[in-house]
Amino acid sequence: MTIQKINPDTIAPPHGHAQVIVATGSKHVYISGQIAIDVDEKLLGEGDYESQGYHTVKNAYAAIAASGPHRRTWSG
Repeated sequence: MTIQKINPDTIAPPHGHAQVIVATGSKHVYISGQIAIDVDEKLLGEGDYESQGYHTVKNAYAAIAASGPHRRTWSG
């Protein structure tokens, strides 16, 4: 099994971890550290939890998209 670490340019840079890990053989994608911060490390939706939730999910989607083509299957 090979492991590829990805830090997409579309989300804030990580500090001490990879944003996306892709394990191949049987492809598994793991993401971490998704919060409502943009690529310039600016908090998005300050004081608005609904907006922060939206931006967190948007960053999670960007992290998953960075792992490359995949089937649309989700678990968790």
